[in-house]
Amino acid sequence: MNDYQNDYANDLSTPAYDQPPQKPQKGWFGRNWVWLVPVIILVPLCCCCGGPIGLLWFGVGQALEMPPYKDSVVLAEQNAEVQNQLGTPIDSPEGFMDLVTMMQGGGQFNMNQTGSQMLFDAQVPLSGPSGSGTLWIEAESSDGGMTWTYTVQEVDLPDGTTIDLLPAGSGGATPADDAADAESESE
Repeated sequence: MNDYQNDYANDLSTPAYDQPPQKPQKGWFGRNWVWLVPVIILVPLCCCCGGPIGLLWFGVGQALEMPPYKDSVVLAEQNAEVQNQLGTPIDSPEGFMDLVTMMQGGGQFNMNQTGSQMLFDAQVPLSGPSGSGTLWIEAESSDGGMTWTYTVQEVDLPDGTTIDLLPAGSGGATPADDAADAESESE
């Protein structure tokens, strides 16, 4: 071997012909920035905005499941006068986005609780193929929501007609209370 070949064979800084040159390895941040940066941005955003939105979503879901709302909507949908005026099927808010749309259109949904005393009032838009109306609900419970007494359950129509949904002589008792009274009378 000549001197030139010895010098070249001992030169370690020259890459071998069959291996590509080695790149310097990236640090931890260089390898993980793709997921780290969105997490750093999204976690505080979710905590600040997502928490209240989640609570609102949960609260609305619970409010739509309350007996005053459910009972009154069912009563309005089954009422013959309301069906004649609005047509069938009658649409009412059923989910979070329906409720948001309702509130943007002037509807209201309020529930206050102090101890076991609960007050519920709502102004709910109803619509059908023949027209629209507003369901008004006012109810109160003194036992934490187990039984409800309705003071207002009526549908207002655009022509000024009001359809009262409270059964005559019921004193505003809930449908569950009426069924319990009928059962106790039959025994």
